[in-house]
Amino acid sequence: SMQAQFNNSSYLMDSCYWNFGDGTFSNLINPSHTFSYTDSMLVTMFAYNSCGSDSIKKWIYFDCNLPVSNFSVNTSPDNYIVQFNNLTAPIDSCKWNFGDGNFSSIVNPSHIYTSSDSVLVTLIVFNNCGSDTIKKWVHPKSVGIAENDLSRFVKFYPNPVKNELNIEFSKEFGNCVIELNNIQGERVFIKTVNVNKNMKILISTNNLSSGLYFVKINSSKEIINSKMFKLNNF
Repeated sequence: SMQAQFNNSSYLMDSCYWNFGDGTFSNLINPSHTFSYTDSMLVTMFAYNSCGSDSIKKWIYFDCNLPVSNFSVNTSPDNYIVQFNNLTAPIDSCKWNFGDGNFSSIVNPSHIYTSSDSVLVTLIVFNNCGSDTIKKWVHPKSVGIAENDLSRFVKFYPNPVKNELNIEFSKEFGNCVIELNNIQGERVFIKTVNVNKNMKILISTNNLSSGLYFVKINSSKEIINSKMFKLNNF
């Protein structure tokens, strides 16, 4: 057998009626009920007042584990990109609030912030037993060209940019993947280039909306990050 405590949260209610789904009933406001078996049960609650009635149905699960929400983060010393790692189990779905007005339902999302200001991130997780919530402060790192051995051989200009971004290399880099991402983390440009010494690459920005973008150069030796601000074409 399994005992369950029901908590009525109806608003402006005069009376109620419970159908526990196993052939038993109650008109108590907050009843407790002992089920004789532990199968899932569809419970119905009817609420009444002088204006009418309303009802709600919910499945009750006995043989399951409530989720316990938890996550960790990986940040970079060179940009505002934060990788979120969902540590919750068991989980059916989740919702992230990144604390800057953006949301995601991806289990392990990455997110690009626009500043290094601390943000309060909320993770809500769900399974068939219920939900759980956790809030943590996250501290994105500062953005800019990486302070490393190769970054001084790369020049980005003009910045801010209108129609075209120039990337100039004063050293041979070999095969590189060049990416351009907006602040939502969406990739708006990608190109694989074999970079030679004194090479210049032009990226058209005509079709981009104004705002902050992140440039990423992934070479075989290291990753170089920078930021670019796109101005209106007019």
